Amino acid sequence: MVDTGRMVETAREAGNLAIEILEIGFEPASYNCPEDEEGDPLLDEDPRYWQNFTEMKETLQSFGEVEVEDQYLKQDHSMGLRATKEIDGEEFSHFYVGYGADGGNVIVVEFKMDGGWYTVIDHHSPDLSPVQVGRYVARAELTILANRLGSSTETLDYWMVEASDYHDSKTTQSLWAKHRGVSKQAVSDNVNSAKRTLNQS
Repeated sequence: MVDTGRMVETAREAGNLAIEILEIGFEPASYNCPEDEEGDPLLDEDPRYWQNFTEMKETLQSFGEVEVEDQYLKQDHSMGLRATKEIDGEEFSHFYVGYGADGGNVIVVEFKMDGGWYTVIDHHSPDLSPVQVGRYVARAELTILANRLGSSTETLDYWMVEASDYHDSKTTQSLWAKHRGVSKQAVSDNVNSAKRTLNQS
């Protein structure tokens, strides 16, 4: 069984990559982009487009093996990049970027759970911000943990106390229990139970 900690770390890594891709930007090809005999743009000869595409490819290589997809080049003048992350020799996550000659784009991130694929992000860059990416990553982390733990309260207590540290300062069990309106013992029991379950998987 795939290690839960590595699954959660992969979700965070994908979120960071999404922000890096957004920072690179989706510059459209220039108006004088060279074309082939059929009038399709030669995007690899357009310095503005190709520089961004190449930078995105290099960025995604830290995630996993990257494939260039050009099957839509003739149809809608777009290209794609797909990076695959494996954990313990099995495909666990795909990170896809579609990038059109007109600057149109899509970012898709998905994870494999229980034999199926769970889509975390499927958005165009104007619909994404770093805050929104963070929310999608948090949702992915909670989904991964809930899938492994089977308990929503254990998932939330564990995530708040153990897995969502911010600037090196963890939320203590006492503080989280106070915010949640329960005893520290209730939070402690849930966190310890979650740790036992995750250590067995």
